[in-house]
Amino acid sequence: MNFLAHLYLSRHDDELMIGNFIADSVKGGQWKEYDVGVANGIRMHRMIDDFTDKHPVFRSSAALIRPSLGKYAGVVTDIFYDHFLAADFNSHSDESLPEFTSRVHALLRSHESMMPQRSQFFLKYMLLKNIPLPYASREGIGMVLTGMSRRANFDNTMHEGVKYLDKHYEELRSHFQKFFPEIIAFLEEKKESFTPVS
Repeated sequence: MNFLAHLYLSRHDDELMIGNFIADSVKGGQWKEYDVGVANGIRMHRMIDDFTDKHPVFRSSAALIRPSLGKYAGVVTDIFYDHFLAADFNSHSDESLPEFTSRVHALLRSHESMMPQRSQFFLKYMLLKNIPLPYASREGIGMVLTGMSRRANFDNTMHEGVKYLDKHYEELRSHFQKFFPEIIAFLEEKKESFTPVS
């Protein structure tokens, strides 16, 4: 899952949200250096990624686009799943996507100083492009994939990814609709792992 899903799945918990946001920049056991709530968010992020990567529905989605996108198929599928969440956000949340975006931006900006440098860099880009709001549109997904393509270290076709979203739209959306309730249920079972003991 990509940024929107990780932030959404943090369940209105600010520290979980911060940890989920910075997790990709925190290596190995470095999560132990953070306060317990943020550390739990980092661990939660890793658990979400592990569940997603192993899930047969997600793997089916990635397989649809792998002939065209190769090793980046999983990364692009993450973005596509964020698109389906964003496009139907009102069905999943009592906040609108613009309200959610504004709240997340304010929270992350207020904690920027404690973030790893890589996360600070992405936050600046996120604020500039008003992410995750653009995830709801085809044009926004095209913008995100073009940016990812430019930042990648190797030649890739991620900038063309929106073509494969169009080509497989209904099948990919069906996959997401099957997958997303399952990851919510999985995290509900694990929620005690992310509740600090007082």
